[in-house]
This record gives sequence, C-alpha cells and structure tokens, in this order.
Amino acid sequence: MFSTAERNRNLVTFTVGHAIPMAIQLASQDFLHSIRMEAQPAVDPPRAAIEGDLKAAEEWYTRFRRGYAEAQLCLDRLNPWGAESRSMSLVGEAMWTSDVEERFFYSWRALEVIGNLDLQIARRKLSAGELEPSELYLRAAAETLLAGQTAKIDTPARVQIAIAKRFPEVEKSRVEYYYDLRNAIAHGDVSAEQHLEILKSGPEIHKLAFEAAKRLVPEASNGTIR
Repeated sequence: MFSTAERNRNLVTFTVGHAIPMAIQLASQDFLHSIRMEAQPAVDPPRAAIEGDLKAAEEWYTRFRRGYAEAQLCLDRLNPWGAESRSMSLVGEAMWTSDVEERFFYSWRALEVIGNLDLQIARRKLSAGELEPSELYLRAAAETLLAGQTAKIDTPARVQIAIAKRFPEVEKSRVEYYYDLRNAIAHGDVSAEQHLEILKSGPEIHKLAFEAAKRLVPEASNGTIR
C-alpha cells in the first residue's frame, strides 16, 4: 500500500511539476495509518501574484489545478505498471530526491523505460507492415546486419533513438556522455570530476526525461482538462 502511495505521490509531483507535501492515509479492515511525506512547498509564484495581482495569482494556481486533473486522468486511464506510468513515476521520484546523483539516475531510468516502449511500438507496427517507425532502429543495426551478424538494439541505443525522435537537436555524443555518467553512478565509482559533471548536466537530462514523459499523458476526451 505504501508503494502504491509513493507511485501516486510521484505521479502528482510529475504532473504538477513540483515536489509538494502530501498526507497519505493507508486503510484496511485491520488498520488505519497516516503518513506525511514532507517536501519544501512549491513557493515560486510570480512576483505580480505576491504583490496582489489576482489575475497572475489565478494563472499560477491554474497550473496546480491542471496538474491534479492530469494526475487523476493518468490514474484512471493508465496501467499503474505500464511504461507510461512507470516513466512518469521515475521522473516524479527524481523531483523528490535531494541527491543529485540519484536524480540523474532516476531521469536516465525514465528515458530507458520510454526507449523500451518506443521499441515495442516499432515492433508492433513493423509486424503490421509499417516500416517508418523502425527506420532509426534499422539504421542503428545496419552495419552489424550487413556483416552477417546478429544485431541487438542495446539500452544506450534505445535511449539515444528515443531522444532523437523527440529532441533531434541533442547530439548522439551527448547521450553517450549521459550513459557514461549513469554507469559511474550505477557501479558506485564516481570521481570528483564526474560528480561535478553530474551536477552540471543533471538538469539537462531531467528536462529531457520530463518532456518525453509529459507527451505520454493521455488527452482528455473533450480535448481539455479542467
């Protein structure tokens, strides 16, 4: 139950765009337990709102109302263990953690999930006779295939393709650099120089993960979310 509560917390954090304090109540026939998940409040309203501009304050608060509505939409329509929900939860978890290496790692993991989802979709469409979604994967494996060897689209390639599809301005070498830093974190061997690079490039990879996952939020049936 706590795990489910954490995923819901992460989802709301993702859709709202901030880690916000939450009160969680776990209940069954046998027990009732309340938990507070503390975070710094999202105190970043525009100056005009602070100074009493009601329109500015309303526009700022509308972001939160929309975020909560999007979270409810995701909870209603998405499989909680599906790739879409998982990627959003990982990005939300990245927003909650105060550790820069963990934030970087969670962001990369979200991109891995999206990369795996993209490949699954491309495979399904290829089976249905649609070649176009598979083009980037075939290019990545072309040299190996032409050499008569078995080709495998590994994790870095999946992430690189997922990013290339959504953010063509990001160079392949940059994604490879992210992967090197990810490996350093995963294997517990981060140098002072690498930690500095993780600190500097963390916001970049987090933004990529956030924007990629944001595109997976289902649209409301009437085209708007109130």
